[in-house]
Amino acid sequence: MVYKQAVMMNGFDINKCEFDLSPRGANKPSRALWTSTYKDNPSNIGWIEWCYYNMPNWIEDELYLLIPKPETNVYEINTIDDYLSEELTKLSVYDNPMGPLINYQAMCNKGYDGIHFSSRAAALGHSFMFDDKLTWDVSLALNAIDCESTVWFNTNWISSVGRITNTLRNDVKLYMEVEIS
Repeated sequence: MVYKQAVMMNGFDINKCEFDLSPRGANKPSRALWTSTYKDNPSNIGWIEWCYYNMPNWIEDELYLLIPKPETNVYEINTIDDYLSEELTKLSVYDNPMGPLINYQAMCNKGYDGIHFSSRAAALGHSFMFDDKLTWDVSLALNAIDCESTVWFNTNWISSVGRITNTLRNDVKLYMEVEIS
Protein backbone atom coordinates (compact mmCIF):
# COMPACT_ATOMS: atom_id res chain seq x y z
CA MET A 1 0.00 0.00 0.00
CA VAL A 2 1.27 3.44 -0.88
CA TYR A 3 0.42 6.03 1.75
CA LYS A 4 -0.32 9.72 1.28
CA GLN A 5 2.82 11.62 0.31
CA ALA A 6 3.97 15.09 1.38
CA VAL A 7 6.11 17.29 -0.84
CA MET A 8 7.64 20.53 0.46
CA MET A 9 7.60 23.11 -2.27
CA ASN A 10 6.21 26.63 -2.44
CA GLY A 11 3.82 26.88 -5.36
CA PHE A 12 3.76 23.18 -6.30
CA ASP A 13 2.21 22.66 -9.72
CA ILE A 14 1.71 19.09 -10.88
CA ASN A 15 1.83 20.25 -14.50
CA LYS A 16 5.29 21.76 -14.12
CA CYS A 17 7.09 18.68 -12.80
CA GLU A 18 10.09 17.78 -14.94
CA PHE A 19 11.77 14.40 -15.03
CA ASP A 20 15.25 13.37 -16.10
CA LEU A 21 16.05 9.95 -14.66
CA SER A 22 19.69 9.94 -15.73
CA PRO A 23 22.12 9.81 -12.77
CA ARG A 24 23.51 13.07 -11.48
CA GLY A 25 26.63 11.68 -9.78
CA ALA A 26 25.09 10.54 -6.52
CA ASN A 27 22.60 7.68 -6.37
CA LYS A 28 19.77 10.01 -7.38
CA PRO A 29 18.18 10.91 -10.70
CA SER A 30 18.93 14.36 -12.15
CA ARG A 31 15.31 15.59 -11.88
CA ALA A 32 12.48 13.75 -10.17
CA LEU A 33 9.74 14.33 -7.63
CA TRP A 34 10.76 13.45 -4.07
CA THR A 35 8.23 12.99 -1.27
CA SER A 36 8.04 11.65 2.26
CA THR A 37 5.20 9.58 3.65
CA TYR A 38 2.40 11.40 5.44
CA LYS A 39 0.59 9.05 7.84
CA ASP A 40 -1.77 11.56 9.46
CA ASN A 41 0.95 12.56 11.91
CA PRO A 42 2.52 15.85 10.80
CA SER A 43 5.49 15.57 13.15
CA ASN A 44 6.58 12.36 11.45
CA ILE A 45 7.28 13.51 7.90
CA GLY A 46 10.81 12.25 7.26
CA TRP A 47 11.99 15.10 5.03
CA ILE A 48 10.71 17.83 7.35
CA GLU A 49 12.31 16.14 10.35
CA TRP A 50 15.63 15.81 8.48
CA CYS A 51 15.52 19.46 7.40
CA TYR A 52 14.60 20.61 10.90
CA TYR A 53 17.79 19.09 12.33
CA ASN A 54 20.13 19.48 9.36
CA MET A 55 19.04 22.28 7.02
CA PRO A 56 16.30 24.38 8.67
CA ASN A 57 16.63 27.07 5.98
CA TRP A 58 15.33 24.51 3.44
CA ILE A 59 11.95 24.36 5.15
CA GLU A 60 9.35 26.07 3.03
CA ASP A 61 5.98 27.50 4.02
CA GLU A 62 3.89 25.24 1.84
CA LEU A 63 3.53 21.49 1.76
CA TYR A 64 1.31 19.56 -0.56
CA LEU A 65 -0.40 16.29 0.23
CA LEU A 66 -0.36 13.96 -2.76
CA ILE A 67 -2.94 11.17 -2.70
CA PRO A 68 -1.85 8.08 -4.70
CA LYS A 69 -4.05 6.02 -6.96
CA PRO A 70 -4.71 2.47 -5.69
CA GLU A 71 -2.78 0.93 -8.61
CA THR A 72 0.41 2.89 -7.91
CA ASN A 73 3.43 0.63 -8.45
CA VAL A 74 6.35 1.35 -6.10
CA TYR A 75 9.50 -0.70 -5.54
CA GLU A 76 10.18 -0.91 -1.80
CA ILE A 77 13.69 -0.74 -0.37
CA ASN A 78 13.64 -1.49 3.34
CA THR A 79 16.63 -3.80 3.80
CA ILE A 80 19.97 -4.48 2.21
CA ASP A 81 18.40 -7.58 0.61
CA ASP A 82 15.86 -5.32 -1.12
CA TYR A 83 18.68 -3.17 -2.49
CA LEU A 84 20.66 -6.18 -3.64
CA SER A 85 17.65 -8.10 -4.99
CA GLU A 86 18.01 -9.84 -8.33
CA GLU A 87 15.35 -7.58 -9.88
CA LEU A 88 17.15 -4.39 -8.89
CA THR A 89 20.70 -5.59 -9.49
CA LYS A 90 19.86 -6.62 -13.06
CA LEU A 91 19.01 -2.98 -13.67
CA SER A 92 21.81 -1.42 -11.63
CA VAL A 93 24.97 0.17 -12.93
CA TYR A 94 27.97 -1.36 -11.17
CA ASP A 95 30.83 0.37 -12.97
CA ASN A 96 30.58 3.50 -10.87
CA PRO A 97 33.00 4.57 -8.10
CA MET A 98 29.96 5.39 -5.93
CA GLY A 99 29.01 1.71 -5.82
CA PRO A 100 25.97 -0.04 -7.28
CA LEU A 101 23.76 2.78 -8.48
CA ILE A 102 20.09 2.36 -9.36
CA ASN A 103 19.15 2.73 -12.99
CA TYR A 104 16.00 4.79 -12.42
CA GLN A 105 15.09 4.95 -16.10
CA ALA A 106 15.15 1.14 -16.34
CA MET A 107 12.90 0.88 -13.27
CA CYS A 108 10.49 3.36 -14.88
CA ASN A 109 10.56 1.40 -18.13
CA LYS A 110 9.75 -1.76 -16.16
CA GLY A 111 6.48 -0.17 -15.01
CA TYR A 112 7.39 1.29 -11.63
CA ASP A 113 6.09 4.75 -10.70
CA GLY A 114 8.78 5.20 -8.09
CA ILE A 115 11.09 3.72 -5.47
CA HIS A 116 10.41 4.05 -1.75
CA PHE A 117 13.36 4.12 0.65
CA SER A 118 12.27 3.37 4.22
CA SER A 119 13.92 5.10 7.18
CA ARG A 120 15.75 1.81 7.79
CA ALA A 121 17.12 1.83 4.22
CA ALA A 122 18.23 5.45 4.58
CA ALA A 123 20.06 4.56 7.80
CA LEU A 124 22.02 1.83 5.98
CA GLY A 125 23.76 4.53 3.98
CA HIS A 126 25.08 6.10 7.16
CA SER A 127 26.23 2.85 8.75
CA PHE A 128 29.78 1.76 9.26
CA MET A 129 28.82 -1.73 10.44
CA PHE A 130 29.88 -3.58 7.31
CA ASP A 131 29.35 -7.26 6.57
CA ASP A 132 29.21 -9.51 3.52
CA LYS A 133 26.10 -7.70 2.19
CA LEU A 134 26.47 -4.17 3.52
CA THR A 135 29.84 -3.42 1.98
CA TRP A 136 31.52 -0.03 1.77
CA ASP A 137 30.34 0.58 -1.81
CA VAL A 138 26.70 -0.33 -1.02
CA SER A 139 26.71 1.94 2.03
CA LEU A 140 28.22 4.72 -0.07
CA ALA A 141 25.55 4.24 -2.76
CA LEU A 142 22.76 4.49 -0.16
CA ASN A 143 24.42 7.48 1.52
CA ALA A 144 22.64 9.80 -0.94
CA ILE A 145 19.31 8.93 0.73
CA ASP A 146 18.98 11.22 3.75
CA CYS A 147 15.68 10.05 5.19
CA GLU A 148 12.52 8.06 4.50
CA SER A 149 11.46 9.15 1.05
CA THR A 150 10.07 8.13 -2.31
CA VAL A 151 11.51 9.17 -5.64
CA TRP A 152 8.82 9.37 -8.35
CA PHE A 153 9.41 8.92 -12.06
CA ASN A 154 6.17 10.56 -13.18
CA THR A 155 2.98 12.14 -11.84
CA ASN A 156 0.62 9.49 -13.23
CA TRP A 157 0.22 7.97 -9.75
CA ILE A 158 -1.33 11.11 -8.22
CA SER A 159 -5.07 10.90 -7.65
CA SER A 160 -5.49 14.29 -5.97
CA VAL A 161 -3.50 17.11 -4.39
CA GLY A 162 -4.18 18.86 -1.09
CA ARG A 163 -2.42 21.81 0.51
CA ILE A 164 -0.81 21.64 3.95
CA THR A 165 0.06 24.82 5.80
CA ASN A 166 3.46 24.38 7.42
CA THR A 167 4.37 26.72 10.27
CA LEU A 168 7.63 24.98 11.12
CA ARG A 169 10.62 27.29 11.17
CA ASN A 170 13.97 27.06 12.97
CA ASP A 171 12.73 27.29 16.54
CA VAL A 172 8.97 27.04 16.02
CA LYS A 173 7.10 23.98 17.23
CA LEU A 174 5.91 21.68 14.43
CA TYR A 175 2.25 22.27 13.66
CA MET A 176 0.33 21.82 10.47
CA GLU A 177 -3.23 22.12 9.36
CA VAL A 178 -4.32 19.91 6.50
CA GLU A 179 -6.54 21.42 3.84
CA ILE A 180 -7.69 18.90 1.22
CA SER A 181 -9.21 20.42 -1.86
